[in-house]
Amino acid sequence: MDATIANTRGQPNYKRRLQDYLESILASDPTFEDHESNNELHLAIIRDDMEKFSKLVEEEGFEKSLLNLRNSDGKSPLFLTIEHSR
Repeated sequence: MDATIANTRGQPNYKRRLQDYLESILASDPTFEDHESNNELHLAIIRDDMEKFSKLVEEEGFEKSLLNLRNSDGKSPLFLTIEHSR
């Protein structure tokens, strides 16, 4: 963890700063996974954020293999898209 974040524990807004820090990591690395093995593509589908999903998929250098990465439930972003009718 970043030293700046570690030093803010016990201070006001600690949880918010930690959340912002983790979201910045997630935004900069599409392969980063949460505790349920959901990457940024999974989360965009789960949160019904199709604009973000489209942006990620249309980025230059996007690896199509990321669409088939499975989370802890064995579901890929493509499967979630179908499951959630999006």
